[in-house]
Amino acid sequence: MVRGIKWLRYRRWMWSGIASLILFCTFCLTACGVPAPPAHPLSNDDTSITVTGNTASPTSVRPIQVETSLSRLVTYPGGLMNMTIATNPHALCSFIIAYGRGTPSRNAGIAPVTADDNGLAKWAWRVDGDARTGWWPLTITAVLPNGAKTTSQVSVHITFPPISIVSTQTNLTAPPRGTMTLTIATAPGISCVLIFNDGPGRPTKALHANSNASGIANWTWRVDNAAVVGSWPISISVTLLDGETTSTQAHMTVS
Repeated sequence: MVRGIKWLRYRRWMWSGIASLILFCTFCLTACGVPAPPAHPLSNDDTSITVTGNTASPTSVRPIQVETSLSRLVTYPGGLMNMTIATNPHALCSFIIAYGRGTPSRNAGIAPVTADDNGLAKWAWRVDGDARTGWWPLTITAVLPNGAKTTSQVSVHITFPPISIVSTQTNLTAPPRGTMTLTIATAPGISCVLIFNDGPGRPTKALHANSNASGIANWTWRVDNAAVVGSWPISISVTLLDGETTSTQAHMTVS
């Protein structure tokens, strides 16, 4: 009986000691301030974005891509061009073009634009009237709000303007003393010259006109009384603002 009572007391003492040891270890760990593991371990990808609130912004600009199917980069002086590019959404985009001259164009149509939510930036502009014919570099720049930027270059082609006869406003058949008319469509604001004669041996005549803001130039003249019956060539030439000249031919008929 005495031995049983001693054994029960020994067991109580042993469990009491174990509990005290556990409490002591817990206190030591808490006092040392062991940090909890991070909820989301960092990776190399975390260095490519800057977090602001609940949004993430790229720190580098994607390469600029000219959308050729949505762009028209071939025209004549005074003609229209348009261009669409793809880059980062909301990047500030601009371009410069000099058309073979010493200074870049200041045309209002090439002002900077901000890319939309899909990263598209669009321009439509009229080429300067004194642009030179040929292939010329156009340099595009895209800039992010953090200052990161990239550039790209594409070539534009400036051609001679068309010289198209407007048939509804043209009559090139008339008898001597009759009246002929000729209307052409070409580049706006340039000098146009019509050169012809009324047949072999007849004096050459030159009629001048300037195309209007829409590129339309027209002439009206009376056929000479001594004109020779037949079909005779007419030369139509235009002179660009930089002095370049191009021409085409038509025919008049004295009946």
